[in-house]
Amino acid sequence: MFPPRNFLIQCLLVMPLNNKVFDVAPPNQAPSGSTKEPKKEEKKAPERESRPRVSAPSKIPVIIAGAAVLMMALGWFLIEPKAEIEIWPKTELINLRVETEIPGEVLEVTKSVSGNFPSSTTKLKTAKASGMIRVYNAYSTNSQPLIPNTRFVSGDGKLFRITEWITVPGARNEGGKLVPGTVDVAVTADQPGEDYNIDASTFSLPGLVGTAAYTAIYAKSSEAMSGGMSQEMSQITQADIDKAEVELTNKSREESKAALEEILPSGGYIILDEAIDQKITGFTPLAKAGDEDSEFFAQVESQTKAMAFQKSGVEDFAKTYVLSQVPEGKILNESSIRVEYTREDMDIEKGTITLTLQITANVYSAIDEQALKEAVVNKRPEAITGILRGYSQIAKAKVDLWPFWVEESPSKPERIGIKIMLD
Repeated sequence: MFPPRNFLIQCLLVMPLNNKVFDVAPPNQAPSGSTKEPKKEEKKAPERESRPRVSAPSKIPVIIAGAAVLMMALGWFLIEPKAEIEIWPKTELINLRVETEIPGEVLEVTKSVSGNFPSSTTKLKTAKASGMIRVYNAYSTNSQPLIPNTRFVSGDGKLFRITEWITVPGARNEGGKLVPGTVDVAVTADQPGEDYNIDASTFSLPGLVGTAAYTAIYAKSSEAMSGGMSQEMSQITQADIDKAEVELTNKSREESKAALEEILPSGGYIILDEAIDQKITGFTPLAKAGDEDSEFFAQVESQTKAMAFQKSGVEDFAKTYVLSQVPEGKILNESSIRVEYTREDMDIEKGTITLTLQITANVYSAIDEQALKEAVVNKRPEAITGILRGYSQIAKAKVDLWPFWVEESPSKPERIGIKIMLD
């Protein structure tokens, strides 16, 4: 408790104005009333040891302490105390739904997007080597027929077959020398693979093994066999093409929306995703299902229209509508208003868009501030807190008194401030 005001006044009245007091005359000064001249100083022999000079105690702390007491005393009489009460009211959430038609701005862009896309599957691609051989008949002057699939084995053991009926002419006698009959025929390897791409070779017929004709009927190739292969190959499927179309369509939509936002009129206009209508005018894949390739090129062309509207206009409408729906005795916390939009309809010709607004906001009960101020005058903080607990519409509160030594609220209601906290 601060000292009583009368006690402070008495302290101020008896406080000396000058606290300099001497009980003896200072050095080199005659006592009051003396007419004698001061004696001349006599020279004295210097003392062997000098004593250290002791300085007088500083008077500054005494002066500062006195000034502090004086200022506190003046503040006690001159400063009017005040109180501030911060109140957090209990809030209620209201949900509203309303449909409204508002004017909009029609925007339009055309877009072409393209890209390369990988094939997703592979297949084993095989092929049999093939080539030409010349069949020799040095066995007999009679012709030798050979049926399709007749086997010919190369010198390194690779098996080939003819694909058609052939007749090898018989040998002929020219000047006492037997000249073999010949015929050229195409052969195909028995199995696929690069191993059958053999160089020029001599071929025997395994079907004649054990007969005299085995060494007399044979074949030769003058060039290497080719075309044999067995390897994994990438293949484009219809699913790959369909996926490319979806990805390009989505990309076109994203790029079209970005292009629309670049041409938005000034004034806080926005575009809802639901207010964008896109039409794919062309899809061109430079491949077809079954093509053997690791990737393919595709392109999508689109035309996009959208309806933009001013966000501030919708929010102003939402605020006005919420105010019209606030229950009696409640106050709207305008900063708590939240609005979500959903497109219901869009009329490009009329230039209007119909939106469903989902609105939420907080409201709280009004408090009679003047009555509350009058109820808490001349009250200690704990008493004020008890009074505030009696208000059902208050969630929590905070009481501050000023200056720091004040223990009770002011006696004047106008010195009490009430602040409604909505954070």
